[in-house]
Amino acid sequence: MLNLIFSVVLAVFLGICFKVWPRFQVRVLAGIMHNYIACVVAAAVVAGDWPLTSIVLKEPWFFLAVGLSVCFIAGFYLFGISISVWGMATMSAVQKMSLVISALYAILIYHEAVTLPKASGIVLGLAAIPLLLVRSSKYSEEVVDRKAGSHTTALALVLGTFFLAGAIEIGLLIAESGLVATTGDPRFIAVVFAGAFFCGSIITFQSKIERDAFFSWKHLIAGWILGVPNFFSIYFLMRAIGGDLDASIIFPVNNTATIFLSTLFGVFFFKESFSWKNGIGIVFALLSLTLLTMQV
Repeated sequence: MLNLIFSVVLAVFLGICFKVWPRFQVRVLAGIMHNYIACVVAAAVVAGDWPLTSIVLKEPWFFLAVGLSVCFIAGFYLFGISISVWGMATMSAVQKMSLVISALYAILIYHEAVTLPKASGIVLGLAAIPLLLVRSSKYSEEVVDRKAGSHTTALALVLGTFFLAGAIEIGLLIAESGLVATTGDPRFIAVVFAGAFFCGSIITFQSKIERDAFFSWKHLIAGWILGVPNFFSIYFLMRAIGGDLDASIIFPVNNTATIFLSTLFGVFFFKESFSWKNGIGIVFALLSLTLLTMQV
């Protein structure tokens, strides 16, 4: 249970980091790149040895880790941008509704039974997303569009974050279902983060703006403040998945607690725009996760 609690707290902290980065003119991609360096170093400390050796190329989880690395850099980048556009409360809820995708995956791939609670949870989860995206005033809608560039781009950020979060959740579940030798294997996590750094570097070092930002103390510090908690948020989540609790309990509790705490921080600490429709969306999201947890 402690692993799950630590994972939730650290996941909320990541959202807070992305929320305050614009105030310090921290560019998301450059900060994320340093974050992945910090993640690999943290993995090495936990493993007690350098995890990126030729041996990992022969591991059964190697190609899964490579695929996840692409999802991580893309999903993390979109999540960071989306928070500055839509707010921490909204995007944390949207991201954590990825459990709907995991449930659909289990139904389609593993042929799990479609129970009434599960079907209701999926429907409520999908209904929650448009409600979460309703802004409290015309001014707020204009702010969203201006920050994203267009309303289409703003919606694309949401959908991208949602589907990539679902892909990551499925990937971690597959890894902990027998591919990794030990639960929360730091070598697996290190390969994921190193691959994400490699993917991000292709863009970073071709852009003068991103390259200059990367080689600055501000982005190094911001990236490490984000990176160490980021590693341990994944590490503790994987340990929770590989522990005594069922994944059907871990994911809903993790996601529900993250939504609740992120909403509190977003609305009361950062004074984010919040309407009664957003409130209904949060309630739908929490009910959806509760229904998806029920074993019937």
